[in-house]
Amino acid sequence: MPSKADKKRILKLIKSKILISRLDAIYELNKLGEAADFAVSALVHVAKKDADDLARINALDVLAGLSDISQEVIAVIEASLNSNSIGVQKKAEKILAKMDREAQIVPIPSEEPSTVEETEAVVEDTQSQEGFFEPVKEEQLHSKTAVSANDNEVKLDWEFEELGVGETNDISTVTPGVTQVQAPAQSETEEIIKEEIPTIEDLSPPIEEESIEIVEEVVVEEEAKEPRNLEEELVLKELGDTPFTASLFNLTALFEELDDLDKEDERNLNFIHLKVNETMDKLMEHLYILIGITAEEEWQKFITYKFNSGDQENLCKIISLLVNKIKDSKCEFCILSYLVFMGSLSQKLGMIEETIAFYEFILKQDSSNMIVLHNLGMLYGKLGQSDEAIEQFEKIIERDPTNALAYARVGDLLFYEKKKYDEATDYYLKVLELDSKRISSGINLAAIYSKKENYSEATSILHKCLKENPNEGDLWLNYAILMVKQKKFHEAIEAYTKAIDVSPDDWKFKERAIQEKDKVGAIITSSEYIEQEEDKPAVKDKYVIGKLFIFAHDSLDDEVFEAIFDWVKGKKPDFVFVENLLFGYGSIIDQENFPQDPLSSKNFAEIIWKEQFQQDLSISKFHTQLFELDEYGKIVIFAEEK
Repeated sequence: MPSKADKKRILKLIKSKILISRLDAIYELNKLGEAADFAVSALVHVAKKDADDLARINALDVLAGLSDISQEVIAVIEASLNSNSIGVQKKAEKILAKMDREAQIVPIPSEEPSTVEETEAVVEDTQSQEGFFEPVKEEQLHSKTAVSANDNEVKLDWEFEELGVGETNDISTVTPGVTQVQAPAQSETEEIIKEEIPTIEDLSPPIEEESIEIVEEVVVEEEAKEPRNLEEELVLKELGDTPFTASLFNLTALFEELDDLDKEDERNLNFIHLKVNETMDKLMEHLYILIGITAEEEWQKFITYKFNSGDQENLCKIISLLVNKIKDSKCEFCILSYLVFMGSLSQKLGMIEETIAFYEFILKQDSSNMIVLHNLGMLYGKLGQSDEAIEQFEKIIERDPTNALAYARVGDLLFYEKKKYDEATDYYLKVLELDSKRISSGINLAAIYSKKENYSEATSILHKCLKENPNEGDLWLNYAILMVKQKKFHEAIEAYTKAIDVSPDDWKFKERAIQEKDKVGAIITSSEYIEQEEDKPAVKDKYVIGKLFIFAHDSLDDEVFEAIFDWVKGKKPDFVFVENLLFGYGSIIDQENFPQDPLSSKNFAEIIWKEQFQQDLSISKFHTQLFELDEYGKIVIFAEEK
């Protein structure tokens, strides 16, 4: 029985997230045999819930061979038939099929085992466990095919070692499969020849044909070859200082062996499958380390990383090799997450046909893979195939109706590529309903309303986005442009100023905002604009106000607010007050809460309207003016059109 320390160590290896550690655990458990029953519960947990497909496959293998199979283990194997992983499904099918075959086979005892030793050898062979790591028998260690330590040291060029399985010392004298005839001795031949030559006398009378004795053919049976053991034959490279070269070498060697294997050779097929996935696992791990990805949110590093020419050349060869095997139907056992990564890598390297081959293969195995559907949609979009791109994103929406990103992608394709603005509107509205922080969708939706001169809706959309994203320069810039279209130049100046303030590091963006702000400033200070404003009729283009609220920077009493209201009316602002005007006022001492910019003014006004008038503020009809009063400080007028 293993010690507690050994148990603890093996269980730790089973739960490890490192592939090679799991393989070590499986090897040790196979050696322990029935003494490894302690690990069944841990393996059941791995087989049921582990996120690593390869770990689940390995766990099923070990469960099938550790000890007497319980009903619990059988239930776990049967449940694996419904796994999302094709590899896990196939492994479960193979195990159950093997169990059925063993249950149907009735062993036929041999008539007379020659010796006790031979009988024991047969029993030992039937009890050997099937799996990736079958223990080496003692007689193999002494055979000519065993690999010595010195052999390993010599073969530094990583070539395959020809072990000569099934060869015999005299095989060069016998051609397998050809019947050999034993030649008669020379003396016998001479005697036969003499008898066959007739004399002249013999020709005259008819004679009886003399029977010639024919030498029996001796059939040399071909010696049955032992099945190959690729675990012993195959020599692969460690990644070392040339990880991409080593990975290419290993994958090439493994797939060449796979091409030559018989489909019935389950042992070697499983070994090759394992080694391919292990090679891919190590390659992925190296790429993550090389690029510097340590967490999912660091995926941007993958997009911006640049490989050197040598690494890129080897990666392209690896990608081409895998795609060729996909086309030859030799990659069904590969872990899909690795192929997803290789698809993204091929897309990064500009291998478009290979990328599509990866993604289409993955979707045949897993039609609901959201990452691949999204990436394939983006790829079709870049290729200008809008309909195909929309089809991929619609599949995502069908499976996940709350996926805001998929709605945004379809909206962008309809907006930019197909110019179908009405259809794009529906998708953008859905995006903002699901995720109001997607500012690009909000900007595009406002642009659609602006094209239709529906400025109130456009303003309302941008205001909602600004409430969720007050420090987004793009939103402020587009808000300023919208104000310019409505000839609200003073609000545009304020929005440009805010855009410049929140984007201090983006000099290109900042320069554009400054230039546009200066243009608007030049307009409102021009003599033509001033004359135009002075020539406006008293009431024309003024806003008819139904609600008004005065907000003071300092704490004031009721009489002061009434006096300020009269002063405001005397100033004749751009407002026309109705007789039944809803009027309110208030003040605050806290300077930090005093609304300065357009967004904070609107946000504050919304709260006031709800509390003061028991109504929501209509942002598209909202207006504000700021006054500086020597005696009372800053005064803000909030107004809403009737």
